[in-house]
Amino acid sequence: MIVGEFEISKILEDTPEKIWEDTEKQSGITKSFYDSYFENRDKAYALKIGNLKKYDAPINPYKIFENFIPPQSFRYLYEDVLSL
Repeated sequence: MIVGEFEISKILEDTPEKIWEDTEKQSGITKSFYDSYFENRDKAYALKIGNLKKYDAPINPYKIFENFIPPQSFRYLYEDVLSL
């Protein structure tokens, strides 16, 4: 279900260590997942969320779009929530 939308206010770019330091409290993922994702990488990116709009009623994308595939970040969040 799509529950809202947001604007990207800034794209952060730095080393994986610095990006984690700046985003860990708001990331929604575990440190071990983060480290695994950025393993052997010199650069990391993160999106700073701007204006956020939560929908009154969730939208089922499978009823609107043929062959809908959730974005990568949604899958990460979904998988991380399931493991809690």
